[in-house]
Amino acid sequence: MNQKIETETKDIELIIGKILRIGVIVAATVIVIGLAMFLIEGTGGYPAGAHPSRRPQFCKASWR
Repeated sequence: MNQKIETETKDIELIIGKILRIGVIVAATVIVIGLAMFLIEGTGGYPAGAHPSRRPQFCKASWR
């Protein structure tokens, strides 16, 4: 009985590990795509003089 629980626990840990690994790969891919877009366009996407410098401004700009 104890062996069965250990085996199930190990299987669940492996599944969780794979899911987390996939999440990290997806996040890294999104970051790389965003960086490539930034480098290709050469701008941050904000119009001239509208770059947010404080946290509340940044939060408002990111939700538009």
